[in-house]
Amino acid sequence: MSRKLTGHQPGAKLTPKTENADIPYSGQCWKDNRGNKVTVTGASIYRVKFIRDGYEFPCEMPTSRFLSDFTLTVGSHHEN
Repeated sequence: MSRKLTGHQPGAKLTPKTENADIPYSGQCWKDNRGNKVTVTGASIYRVKFIRDGYEFPCEMPTSRFLSDFTLTVGSHHEN
């Protein structure tokens, strides 16, 4: 039987890296690197759910990736 080498110690807690920013919350507006707006519909330590402007289906990604790919807009609530 072979052992999997994951690089983690047995029993170690695995937590996402969210050091330099707070967790996004519902209603906040963010922009991607192209300047497209997204509105957060839900978030946790691990996942962020959001809707892109002009797109009817929700998207979801890990919080750490969301924080690295998106920037918070000045007006944090979505305005139509």
